[in-house]
Amino acid sequence: MANRKFFRQFNCQCHRALIFYFHNMFSTAEPLPNPPESLSFGRVRLQFARIVPGDASRGFVPYYHFRIIVAEGMDVGHINFRVGENEHVRLCAGHVGYEIIGPFRSHGLALQACRALAPFVRSFYKSVTLTSDPDNSASIRTIEQLGARFMDEVAVPSHDPHYQRGSRSKKRYQWTPCANNVLLKYERRMRGLIPPCGTATKTAGRRLRGLNQKLRGPSSAPAPVSCNRAASAR
Repeated sequence: MANRKFFRQFNCQCHRALIFYFHNMFSTAEPLPNPPESLSFGRVRLQFARIVPGDASRGFVPYYHFRIIVAEGMDVGHINFRVGENEHVRLCAGHVGYEIIGPFRSHGLALQACRALAPFVRSFYKSVTLTSDPDNSASIRTIEQLGARFMDEVAVPSHDPHYQRGSRSKKRYQWTPCANNVLLKYERRMRGLIPPCGTATKTAGRRLRGLNQKLRGPSSAPAPVSCNRAASAR
């Protein structure tokens, strides 16, 4: 009985500590870095609008807000990249969310926007969670085209804002975004792996190719590195 009481008190203290931790994480976190100026793919260019701060009371993490601009200069929607891990992101919102304005839908623009955002996402995470309502076939098609792996379908918690909007379950996918050569340099710089001038890039590249060759072994043919040309997002 004494042990049971102890564990109840311990769990309660852990719960309070976690609430305090996440509150501080959202309210006092260091500013997020600005994204690269050029994020584009196909007809789409992403125009950075702002960083929206997190709201711990509602379970929201900070996110990058981009406008989706097509080659003709028209604004056709937006795409958000959420930076953080909590229940809302893992179960409901996912790390990436987008919306295309009605007349511009069904032209693959959401897919291209996700492709444009992929290298920047990769500078934070090796893989991220994407979600969709089970009846949103367009979003699911985009996610599958991105090459994301289906994980499961989960219930939306009753306290989550998505529940108030009418969502009762979410399909969840794991997406490993591809990084192109230009923004791989940005990713390495963000992680402090190369100096800003980039003078060590060629040497690092030669070392990396040599390491890959050793891992493949002398008898195996060189394997080209490619990005799955399918598509994704939420």
